[in-house]
Order: sequence, then C-alpha cells, then structure tokens
Amino acid sequence: MRTNIVLDSQLIDRAMNLSGHKTMRALINEALKEYIKRQEIKQLTEFKGSNVWEGDLNEMRSSNYAETY
Repeated sequence: MRTNIVLDSQLIDRAMNLSGHKTMRALINEALKEYIKRQEIKQLTEFKGSNVWEGDLNEMRSSNYAETY
C-alpha cells in the first residue's frame, strides 16, 4: 500500500540507527509488527483471569460423569 505521511525525522533517524534497517519501509513494517504484537499481548494479559473455571476435575474424570453427559 502506498501512502504519504509526515514523520518526525529525528525519530526516524534514531530508529534507523537502532534497528539497522536500510530502508524506511523495512523500519515502518517492523514497527507496525511490533506494535501489533504488543497490543495482542496486552489484550491477552487483560483477559487472563477473566474467565475463571469453577469445575471439578476429579468429578469430570469419573466414569459416572462421562455417562451423565
């Protein structure tokens, strides 16, 4: 996808030096991938513990439970 945007040149220079990428395209693509990964991790950590299971594994492992369901 082609697009025109105005970016902070100091940020781009710093990121290019730190990343070692030779093109701005590679730098921006990596930055977007990293952003997506961090947001997905953030969403997973927010979800953690929100769906607490209250079942009984010992009961489920019994043959009576399997026959009931």
